[in-house]
Amino acid sequence: MRIVHVNPYFYPFRGGIEHRVHNVCRLLGREHEVTVLTGRLPGTDREERGDGYDIRRLDSRFIGDYNPPYIISKGVRAELKALDPDIVEFHYRWAPSYTKEVLRHDGPKVFTWHNSFGEGEGLLQRSGSWMNDRAFLPKLRSFDSVTCISDYIRQELSVRGVPDERMRTIGN
Repeated sequence: MRIVHVNPYFYPFRGGIEHRVHNVCRLLGREHEVTVLTGRLPGTDREERGDGYDIRRLDSRFIGDYNPPYIISKGVRAELKALDPDIVEFHYRWAPSYTKEVLRHDGPKVFTWHNSFGEGEGLLQRSGSWMNDRAFLPKLRSFDSVTCISDYIRQELSVRGVPDERMRTIGN
């Protein structure tokens, strides 16, 4: 099976989602053809080999100094088409260029919801996250299933109308 994990950030960026994607890909790479499709951070190669999986990086533009900064990458859909995956797993809901292109992909798609709804500290960050999450919720209908990293996340999404039968919990 060909599996593509899409996340705008990946190693050497060291966040929680990146660690999870690496570990999932490392394990799945033992039996499947696995690729991470991500943004090209400064100092990284376009194509790399991870621990049992491939990494393909898209030319990207970074805006702001928030950690992580806002990212815009072109070519997500074209790269997905070239990789011809059996399934795409999307991990990030704050990069519209990725969301738009993953949603246009014709094949099976899974979304993994990593962080709590409306996460963030301070009024501005929390409000922005809340608005982004509310806008993203209807897009979940375009995914074949939703993976939640904890029962708490699953409960938060269930309260917000995501059908239980479309969700599964796979913890870290």
